[in-house]
Amino acid sequence: MPNYINRELSWLEFNKGVLSLANDNGIPLFERLKFLGISASNLDEFFMVRVASIKDLVNAKHKNLDISGNTPNQQLKSIRKSVMEFNALQDKIHYELIDALEDVGVEHVCVNDIKDEEILKPMKEYFMSQIYPLLTPVIIQPDKKFPLISNLDIHLLVNLKHKSTGQKAVGIVRIPKSIPSIYSVKYNGSTLIINMDDLVEFMIGELFTSHTVTYACIFRIIRNAELEIDDDDASDLLLEIESKIKKRKWGEIIKLEVDSSTPDFILKYLKKHLKVDKSKIYYTEGFTDLTYVNEIYNLPGFDRFKYNKFKHVYPKRYGLTSQSNMFEKISEHGSMLLHHPYDSFLPVSKFIKQASEDPDVLAIKQTLYRVSKDSPIVKSLMKAAKSGKEVTVVVELKARFDEERNIEWARKLERAGCTVIYGVPKLKVHSKVCLVLRKENDDITYYTHLGTGNYNDSTAKQYTDISMLTCDKNIGVDAASLFNYISGEAKPTVWNSLVVSPDNVRDTILTQINNELERVRNGNPGYIIIKVNSLNDKEIIDALYKASEEGVYVHLIVRGICSVGANTPTKEKVERFKVSSIIGEYLEHSRIFYFYNGGNPTIYCGSADMMPRNLDKRIEVLFPITTNKEQLYIELMLKIYMCCKARYLCSNNKYEYCSDTHRDPQKLIRNIHGIKLDNFHIQASDVVAPILGYTQDILGFHWETICNTPIDVEEPDAVK
Repeated sequence: MPNYINRELSWLEFNKGVLSLANDNGIPLFERLKFLGISASNLDEFFMVRVASIKDLVNAKHKNLDISGNTPNQQLKSIRKSVMEFNALQDKIHYELIDALEDVGVEHVCVNDIKDEEILKPMKEYFMSQIYPLLTPVIIQPDKKFPLISNLDIHLLVNLKHKSTGQKAVGIVRIPKSIPSIYSVKYNGSTLIINMDDLVEFMIGELFTSHTVTYACIFRIIRNAELEIDDDDASDLLLEIESKIKKRKWGEIIKLEVDSSTPDFILKYLKKHLKVDKSKIYYTEGFTDLTYVNEIYNLPGFDRFKYNKFKHVYPKRYGLTSQSNMFEKISEHGSMLLHHPYDSFLPVSKFIKQASEDPDVLAIKQTLYRVSKDSPIVKSLMKAAKSGKEVTVVVELKARFDEERNIEWARKLERAGCTVIYGVPKLKVHSKVCLVLRKENDDITYYTHLGTGNYNDSTAKQYTDISMLTCDKNIGVDAASLFNYISGEAKPTVWNSLVVSPDNVRDTILTQINNELERVRNGNPGYIIIKVNSLNDKEIIDALYKASEEGVYVHLIVRGICSVGANTPTKEKVERFKVSSIIGEYLEHSRIFYFYNGGNPTIYCGSADMMPRNLDKRIEVLFPITTNKEQLYIELMLKIYMCCKARYLCSNNKYEYCSDTHRDPQKLIRNIHGIKLDNFHIQASDVVAPILGYTQDILGFHWETICNTPIDVEEPDAVK
């Protein structure tokens, strides 16, 4: 019987994988701190969005079962149990890291343990001059409404006694995000770290000078931050989203975090005034917000305890430099496949910048989902519009937690003269497409960029993504049809090259799976490799189960949510169906779909994960990888991902590292960029044939070449 894993429990298992890197002694110490901070931040967002969504289902008395057969209430109970186990592990790792920091000269101290006035005096002065003015102490009046407690901010609840009257009172102090999380000071050759909430608590008497502080405790809440937008009823989507964003601060409290030593009378008070029951209370060991470690990571002078900085490069395989004319280079090669962050994102920014300045460019059409705070791409689009070019920009306002930034950019683009489209009703535009129409020899040439990641020059340095620059006319025509579909809902009757959801991504993937199945039934080998962020679509999972049952080799590389269960009782089936997850220095974000196709591979890359929302409720785009050299690169990359350091799904539905997968795949992929692919004198399809054997010598005589290739190559700092 098929086995499916609950979406949320699968995500928590992924986050446990992130946390495991904080516990990995083979990773530089400060990078381990960073992974601890990431796991903590991930968990906060998980409660704000996913737990909040399930709570909404409970409130609505929703009884439908999830993919694993659980009701919303059952899911909440399972989530709570898993989170409590996670928190215990997180606290343990946190304190182990604090101990490890002492060995490198960073000492975490409590203010009450400091006796030396050489430290205390400047610390108090710092508090009074830099922190005190930013804090607002509030006495809670018994006959007044309890003050609004802001999402994610640390608060101090203070029991007070008036110095003159002896009257008891309760005070509250919010520590806003604008205040640093730590105070650091050099002392006797070490760096002392003091948490800001500890410092504020130590100095709390300065905020309530008429009172004596009898008790103080720290707490933090997490609210429902999910926006419910009915864009069919919203006459102005931009204004509707702006209104919803403002209401986030009043969202239902989903989680209350307190220290495990908090006395019952304080808990009773908080439960009453915050209107939370015990199911929403989570206990920590001394720290309610572990993201503070990110500020320790950024302390100067500790680079030796971090990853060696990798300078992302212009891909030499295409002869690209900072001086290249992008249109000439794209025309020369037909298409260029880039793998970020190993390949710099600068060629993409440069492509759009040159398009904005080129007098022969007639029009630019672009989708924007998440962009950086100071986006060079948006600036190029604005410049193009101001110069008289026709510029159309699809700005997705429903990009979670980027809504405000996208609204700001949308207004700036409109003021610059761009035609701004706010997406399609009931659909989210998640595709990554830029189309440039250029007049050449009395004709129009289509130049298209397509990718798996956002047009964000900042995250492109940290996320692994595939993108392609091409002058293929069929792709260009499809891209033009896509924008017309978004703007006017004129769905094309046929797509030449691109695969687009909600139109045909699901059908295309199912067709390719069934094609591999039919080849196996006819006595031929069948291989499927799918690399995505998330996989929880039941129809896709069932098709993969069936294909594997009948002999197709399936390897799924799923970074995060994966509802595939360990449904492989025999050794033969275990070898035929593998699920792995890669978590490392970079966030794995690329989506790749590989089908062996009898030695003539069918390969797609694109923006779509295998989730119902991506397949049915979003506009997503997959693009084909067709040239031999590009297919060879994808296959080499997939082979490294499959056979190097990875967490594999085991029979207990947990992910564990395998002993023979110790090499870092991301480092090896870096090294590929120092090798000319022409040196691999093999056909693309020859690479995958032995993949599923998982032999130790996975790249044969090429292995050492890849391992020993220099990877530190100079990159220009900006688009020139």
